[in-house]
Amino acid sequence: PPLRTRSLAAAGDFVSSGGVLGALGGQAPDTIADIVEQADFTRVGQMGMSYGGSTAAAVAYEDPRTVATVNLDGSDFHQTGWNADIPSAFMMLYSDSTNAWGVVEGSSARPFGFNDFVYERFETAGVRDDIIRRQVKGSNPPGVTDSQLVTRGPLHKLLTGPLEGQRMLEILNRFVG
Repeated sequence: PPLRTRSLAAAGDFVSSGGVLGALGGQAPDTIADIVEQADFTRVGQMGMSYGGSTAAAVAYEDPRTVATVNLDGSDFHQTGWNADIPSAFMMLYSDSTNAWGVVEGSSARPFGFNDFVYERFETAGVRDDIIRRQVKGSNPPGVTDSQLVTRGPLHKLLTGPLEGQRMLEILNRFVG
């Protein structure tokens, strides 16, 4: 059966692995018709942040058209990656889990992120050169977004971490660019 996940944004909406891509492969709005005509829907990428990052990875397991996946600081909410090789190239960017609003105890030198044990089989973890994992020291989960630009004052540091907003956006752009 196709992957189905309940949308957190709108109760009752469902997203399937072929939903948006299938719709775009048919009729597209005039505003994007030129782009859709040039697109190769046989080789697609998936990308998302937080729950969207988890969804991007979950879709990669279900949709054989997926050749690249980017997860920006999303846990494996769908639990598809546990002890299972992701079938596409994969990039994971983590916030600093040791910094998470001062709640997580532990050494800042801890070598693992919260998803280091998913998206690969345990017995072969770490051997694929098409899986890249990076952690941004000093960042909080909401900081791995463009929220860096909209929060101000003490709220900014509490939500996003001590990194200056423009610096975090540079990191994000270099990672996915």
